[in-house]
Amino acid sequence: QMIAVRLSGGLRTINFFQAYLLSGAKMNAKQKESGQVLVIFAVALVGLLGFTALAVDGSMIYSDHRYSQNAADASALAGASAASQLMANNSSYWWSSWDCNAIQPIKDVAIAKAGERAGSNNYSIGEANLDTANNGVQIQCVDLPFDKYLLVRVKITTTVNTGFAQMFYNGAVKNTVEGVARVRPRTPLAFGNAIVALDSNCANDGVDF
Repeated sequence: QMIAVRLSGGLRTINFFQAYLLSGAKMNAKQKESGQVLVIFAVALVGLLGFTALAVDGSMIYSDHRYSQNAADASALAGASAASQLMANNSSYWWSSWDCNAIQPIKDVAIAKAGERAGSNNYSIGEANLDTANNGVQIQCVDLPFDKYLLVRVKITTTVNTGFAQMFYNGAVKNTVEGVARVRPRTPLAFGNAIVALDSNCANDGVDF
C-alpha cells in the first residue's frame, strides 16, 4: 500500500514500511531531546543550591562575626577602663614611675573585667598568650623612653552552625575576631614641658634667667 507524505522536498509517495521507519525516527529524536532537559535541570539545580548556601549560610557567618566582634571590643574596653581607673588613682602607675614589672594588680583587674564583660555576652575567655591562642585575653605592657602604655587584647573564636554549606564543605566554619584597647599612664600637662623666651633682653615680656 502506498502512502502520500509531504517532506521537505515536496509531496512524495512511499510505502507503509518506509512510513513506519520515518515515524520511528521522529519519535527517537523527541525522546533524546527530553533526556537533555533532565541533564540541564540537574546542572542548574546544583548552581541554585550553591547560591542558596551562599545567601543563607553567608548571612549567618557574617551575623556571627559581627556579634563576636562587638563582644570582643566591649570586653577590651571594659578591661582598659578598669585598668585606667586603678592607674589614675595610684601615683605608682603614673608616667614618671611606670614599671612593667610592677603592674600585676592592673593586669589582674583588667583580665577580670574583660572576662566578666565577655561572659555577659555568652563568651568564656581567660588569660592566654594571644600570639598563639585564638581565644582569651592578654595584657601587654610597653615601657619606652618616648612611649608607655598598657595594651588590652581580647580574642574570641566561635563555630558557626551552617546548613547548606555542609553539602560542599565538611569542616567546621569558625570566626576569629580581636578587640584591642590601649591605656596610657597619667602624665603632667605637656609632659612637664613649657615654652619660655631665652632672649637675654627679656623683650616682649620674656622670662629672665
